[in-house]
Amino acid sequence: AGQRQDVSDADWRRMGNVEAHRRRLFDLYLKNVFSRRNPSPSDAEETTAHVLPWLARNLSKQGQTMFLMEGLDPGWLKTGQQRTTFFLGIRLLVAIILAFSIDLIYVVANNGPTEDGLPMALAVGGSALIPSLISTRLNNPLTILLNMGLTSLACALVLPDGWAAGLVAGLVLGIPGGAIAIALQNPRMTDRLRWGRIRLILLGVILLELMVGVIIYRTLGADTFFTLASVLQIGALPIGLGVTLAFGWRPSFRVARTVVPNQGFWESLRNAVGISLFLILVLLPLSLPTAWSYNLDHQKNLWDLSGLWLAIPFQLSMANLIILPLSLIVGAAACLQQLIIRLILGAAEKLPWNLIHILDQATDRIILQRVGGGYIFQHRLLQDHFANPKFNQVEKEKEQP
Repeated sequence: AGQRQDVSDADWRRMGNVEAHRRRLFDLYLKNVFSRRNPSPSDAEETTAHVLPWLARNLSKQGQTMFLMEGLDPGWLKTGQQRTTFFLGIRLLVAIILAFSIDLIYVVANNGPTEDGLPMALAVGGSALIPSLISTRLNNPLTILLNMGLTSLACALVLPDGWAAGLVAGLVLGIPGGAIAIALQNPRMTDRLRWGRIRLILLGVILLELMVGVIIYRTLGADTFFTLASVLQIGALPIGLGVTLAFGWRPSFRVARTVVPNQGFWESLRNAVGISLFLILVLLPLSLPTAWSYNLDHQKNLWDLSGLWLAIPFQLSMANLIILPLSLIVGAAACLQQLIIRLILGAAEKLPWNLIHILDQATDRIILQRVGGGYIFQHRLLQDHFANPKFNQVEKEKEQP
């Protein structure tokens, strides 16, 4: 009887036009679905008064009907200030991580902070930041070459050996910095990597490292062995990384295959963690020549553990020059992008962090519908109802005391 009273003939006659009738119909529909499903007052208020209008407005603005968390890109940022904050924020964050890695190498190698560590960290991090700001106008090889040149110049100014050391630093450290700039050009989610072949490659690379190391050590002696191992771990791997990225290799995530919300984020994060662990296992055997060199220089037994305790952290900090750009390229950059955008939207538009939970509640109350890993409104007119400025104005007036 109460529902019939809400939609009495007198009510309908007073409304007049079709738009008012439609708005009244949707208001009653929302009231009834929430009362039938018995949500908490805070859930109902947050969903109807903020999240769903925000979702409807942005979907309508972009000409879309389905919302995917994987599609939460800078296009969802409303103002130029928000887009600038995102653009600078993600690049500053990655440059700081790279600079920290460089400083960590100096700390580990010298068993404590040094005078050269911080200037080198700032030089390399700053050199990587500049190409990442302008890389959208450059192709991949030019981005890497620009970063190598900037890194050589900056390091030549802070290193005691000047241009000679700067050129070496540009070759070794400039390539990972350029690769990072490439990874940040267009962050995107990635499909789950197929690890069956990768495991075989891992085993093969480790065995190859050990076999080549034993052959060189037996035939050319310890000095040549240590020299070649140092060249491999300091130079060859960053160059290989740069060549790979210069040709633009990057797996992409196929959105149509999503079956759970934010599947792309979690698969990309899994890929980034997986490739990091893979590279650690591949590069860790290179700690042995560093440990042996340290032990021999200090007149210790070749297999003394003190050398390994120093060599393993050093090798891991060196490996991060490869791990950071590659993890960004296989999905970490896209994960960072989503997290930073959600932080900006949370601060600027009070978008709750538990967005998927709220959308699932709206799905349970027959306002939204789940399609694979995405969400659509039950009807396009319902989306238009939430996107209507009049609806948002009414909800704001309800929030006022």
